[in-house]
Amino acid sequence: MHKITPLLLTSALAFICLPSHAEYIEPFSCRNGYFPSEGKFTKLYTVVGKHQTHFFKDTEGCPESEGCMQKAYVIEGDEVLVNKIEGDWACAWYQGKKRETVGWIVLENLAPAADPAPQPTDWLGTWKTPASSITIEQQEQGNGLHVTGDAIWGTGASAHVGEIDGTLKPEGRYAMTKEGDDKYDCAVEFSRVGRFLIVDDNNNCGGMNVSFDGVYVRE
Repeated sequence: MHKITPLLLTSALAFICLPSHAEYIEPFSCRNGYFPSEGKFTKLYTVVGKHQTHFFKDTEGCPESEGCMQKAYVIEGDEVLVNKIEGDWACAWYQGKKRETVGWIVLENLAPAADPAPQPTDWLGTWKTPASSITIEQQEQGNGLHVTGDAIWGTGASAHVGEIDGTLKPEGRYAMTKEGDDKYDCAVEFSRVGRFLIVDDNNNCGGMNVSFDGVYVRE
């Protein structure tokens, strides 16, 4: 099988010049924190085969080395999101009822799922993760959709919050909203894949550690 190896950085200068995205620094990376940033490239797959299909870790030497297999698994008919494929492996996200599981899955255990392009009405509704809520509605006047959202990090008096309030004009599976043109203004990208809404922001939409990043399911 194809071996996935980490990118070797030959100097500190090379490290500084490379983009900060984990894919460039760690090509074997497959974890929930970075997954939403690949929303535009994510596709829907279905698990095939009668056996349990386990997830594999993304730590160095994985997913092929001994000890990389996780306890978590999916079964025939389960839907997963795949944001990249490396040789014989797919980086997959499975959304359970209470939490997600993310990791490498053997590609031959997956088959592309039917996923027609979304219609404008397919964006509408209230979408949720455990820490965030996003509502998309038809605008009362003019074209486009109105999106609002609330996110929170932490609890009690030390909790930090964030919000979205903008307009979406979807193009196929993709849409975005931003407060302004400054790099520090809140900007959020949305991707509709299967029954999911994948959200990736620029970390400028709220207080410290607040982010809308995630895979959302309609309420």
